[in-house]
Amino acid sequence: MRAWTRASIVVIVLAAAACTSSDSGQAPTPSEVKIGVLVPSGKAAGVEALRGAELAAALVNGEEGSVPLLRITSGGLRGLGGAKLAVVEADTKSEPARGSAEAVRLVTQERAVGLVGAYDTGVTAAASQRTERLGIPFVNGDSSTGYLTERGLDWFFRTGPTDRMFGEAF
Repeated sequence: MRAWTRASIVVIVLAAAACTSSDSGQAPTPSEVKIGVLVPSGKAAGVEALRGAELAAALVNGEEGSVPLLRITSGGLRGLGGAKLAVVEADTKSEPARGSAEAVRLVTQERAVGLVGAYDTGVTAAASQRTERLGIPFVNGDSSTGYLTERGLDWFFRTGPTDRMFGEAF
């Protein structure tokens, strides 16, 4: 089930990135769309998050067969013009400063059009502040800290329940 969540996150990031493109003439269709994945590679959660992102990319690219629910055919996600989704990993080492720097590197050097992950709340907070300034979508499905979405950021999206929601459910 978590893999489907990751696939949905990737599709959301792609849709958000597509909405930010300008339509000033006929721009060539890119052959590859890069999504940055911020993970603490030394933690099991980071390894699983990266695997989920890689599975999501394979699904979007049509490498795992068609997925009618997501409107994915064996040729990949319609609307990408034949472009393939590529996952670019960055290790945050669970350090906010490193996570922030890696977010900037993924966008400026690797040319990622969106970011997912971060896992740790501190890393997520720092990295999302940087991507906000860059105008890059950042989707987080790992952190349940509510204040992350209460900061008024336009480019940050958290897809899971908050700590308060978990508490109310229990």
